[in-house]
Amino acid sequence: MKAEAMPSVDPREEQKPDLVVLPSVEEDAKMSGQTVEGNIETSQVETGKKTEEVLGTENRSFFSRMSEGAKGLAGKFYDKLYEIPGVNRVVGKMEIAYNQFWIDRHEEKATGLKGKIDGLDARVGTLDQSRQEIQASIEQFKRDGFPGVPSLELKLKEIERRKAGLQNERDTAQAKIDARGNKAELYAGKRDEIADRLISRYDEKLRPMEAELEILQTSRDEAELLTAVTEVKHREQTKRFSAMEQSKLRLESVLRAAGESERKIRSFSAIKELEASLARGRASIKKESEALAKKRIAINEKIAKTEAKAHPYRNKRKEFERVKAGRPLGEKEESRVQQPEGTQAGPGFSTAGSGNKEAAGFESNEAQEEEVKFTARGYVSGWNDYLMKEMGRKQASSEMLDTGQFEKTTKLRGSFELTPMDFKRILRGYLKVKKMPTKGFDRHIDSFLEGIMDAAKQTA
Repeated sequence: MKAEAMPSVDPREEQKPDLVVLPSVEEDAKMSGQTVEGNIETSQVETGKKTEEVLGTENRSFFSRMSEGAKGLAGKFYDKLYEIPGVNRVVGKMEIAYNQFWIDRHEEKATGLKGKIDGLDARVGTLDQSRQEIQASIEQFKRDGFPGVPSLELKLKEIERRKAGLQNERDTAQAKIDARGNKAELYAGKRDEIADRLISRYDEKLRPMEAELEILQTSRDEAELLTAVTEVKHREQTKRFSAMEQSKLRLESVLRAAGESERKIRSFSAIKELEASLARGRASIKKESEALAKKRIAINEKIAKTEAKAHPYRNKRKEFERVKAGRPLGEKEESRVQQPEGTQAGPGFSTAGSGNKEAAGFESNEAQEEEVKFTARGYVSGWNDYLMKEMGRKQASSEMLDTGQFEKTTKLRGSFELTPMDFKRILRGYLKVKKMPTKGFDRHIDSFLEGIMDAAKQTA
């Protein structure tokens, strides 16, 4: 079934198909002095087989003899090809290549016509200059009473006629450019429709994988938060074990001074209890640390496997997104590596200059204040007060912490004491688990911690 050709475009150049097959491809190729296969391949995305195998003369002749009912049936069969894995991508690429062929051709023709218009404009400009000079000569001749004015006036009329002819020719060329542009837009719409159809299919494939990755990412964030909290607790336990070890050594020294033998010292009940307690505590720390490490490794392995399954579909989706954007299919894909903390877009502690530079400055000073500690509940209350002061109550309300939720999620008692750096690490993990914004986090947390450190020094 053929579409009506636009008035300014040669009707021999193209015809609208029901399917990919267009009888006009061969005719247009003859006009340009190229083969059909050569024209298609110049703008065709790589496919499983050459487009000429589908656009062959025999196939086009057969299709033109089909009844309307048969053509409709063939069209339905053709659409079914999109439901066959692998085949849908090849068929889609062929259709995209076909439409892109005509987009390129219309743009090429329009470019040639634009060059023609530029030439016509230059010629009109030259005629205008000549007309002005002749007009000036006529006026001078009339003033001075020289002969030849009638012939100059005739020449002036001739220039006006030539200018009108050039302007008419320009209007015709501009109409053809507009028609070419409309045709190119039509084929671009068809191309994008096909690309959208394939993109939506890849979205369907990716949807369960993306959902699984979201769950796994949450699990990883929870594991990292638990690791941060556990390490703080382990560090406190290790300090306690060090104190117990020192008490055991002092007791052994006292017993030696009292004349007890090494055998009796080792068998002394208090010494044995201290050693057993130390062994149990250190074994517990080792066991918990290993369990957390295994959990993180298992989650990361699952994420890697799911990412590997999703990667091909993402690449294929990107391929057709680039088709719509007009970028070449071979262009390098943008990295999907997650942005560093403090740089991701979206809502959050939005202020200029946020980043890790100030964080590094605070951490370098933290070594000198390592033993300064505050309770977890005190940190949460102070952090909420800081946010209200910096942002105002309305904006800060979405960023503020719920004390009960914080203690429940982190498994930290409100009275548990933390160093400023421990709170910073735990708070970052908590915000990630709760899917709260973290943009500008480093700048704000460092300002908050420096404030409470200064206040502590003044009251000391």
